[in-house]
Amino acid sequence: MALYAPGFVLIGDDSGGRGFLLRADGPGPGSAVFSSDLGDLDPADFDVESTDFASWIESLGPTEPSG
Repeated sequence: MALYAPGFVLIGDDSGGRGFLLRADGPGPGSAVFSSDLGDLDPADFDVESTDFASWIESLGPTEPSG
């Protein structure tokens, strides 16, 4: 990430080539969540998924335990 999107941390992906990112200098409950095609990690092209991390996590809904 440091090479292609300096200042951002990849926190996950959708298993379809799209990644979810936070700013490296500001992770926390109030941090915006961005998404990007993993083939285009130019921050100018990032989409804002949520203006804060906590709301984004809540929007994912409950998770079912695997097993």
